[in-house]
Amino acid sequence: MTWHNFMTMFPLGWPALLHRASWSLDRRPRQSDPWFDAECRSAKRLTRRLERAAAAAAARRRGDTADAAAAAWLAQRRAYRDIRRRKRESFWQSTVDVQQSNPKRIW
Repeated sequence: MTWHNFMTMFPLGWPALLHRASWSLDRRPRQSDPWFDAECRSAKRLTRRLERAAAAAAARRRGDTADAAAAAWLAQRRAYRDIRRRKRESFWQSTVDVQQSNPKRIW
């Protein structure tokens, strides 16, 4: 197929084609893990905010500020990982405990 043949299929050109493609997509939010709750979301949001602050401080080349921002980000990242691990383990432990009599239902 040549370029001319392709463009005659869409007489209004690329903008119309892209507009049509944008409204025809079925967008659904990604399903989250069942154990990822509001506490995890807020911890993730704070971690990302501190990461951006640390990157901005490093880009401005402010030594003490960049070091403090990086330390805060790393501490929050560690805390976020601990929260995720704790929530995941708690979820699976309770699921296994509830379904102990019927292991097929776990998977």
